[in-house]
Amino acid sequence: MVGADFNAPPDELAAAKVGSRCGGKIVAPVAPRGTCCSAGGGRLLDYFLASSDLALGVLDVRVNYLANLSPHRPVDLYLEGKLASVKVSKLSKPQ
Repeated sequence: MVGADFNAPPDELAAAKVGSRCGGKIVAPVAPRGTCCSAGGGRLLDYFLASSDLALGVLDVRVNYLANLSPHRPVDLYLEGKLASVKVSKLSKPQ
């Protein structure tokens, strides 16, 4: 799971197939006002890239508009409470 300011909206990363190239999924909030506010308006730049397996445990992603931070607003990620029971792929060294 990577949370970052990707400097590009999620649809641009999806078009570049970033998620599929690294075996993951883009996990972004629905944010009409964006996560980064500037003189030109808000843009959705802050979100997550999760492994396909770990993305199964994501319940919700929300922008925290009450944090009073600028120019980037924090993004809250809510995960399944029993995430430890989610099965994920694991590579093992050959014996």
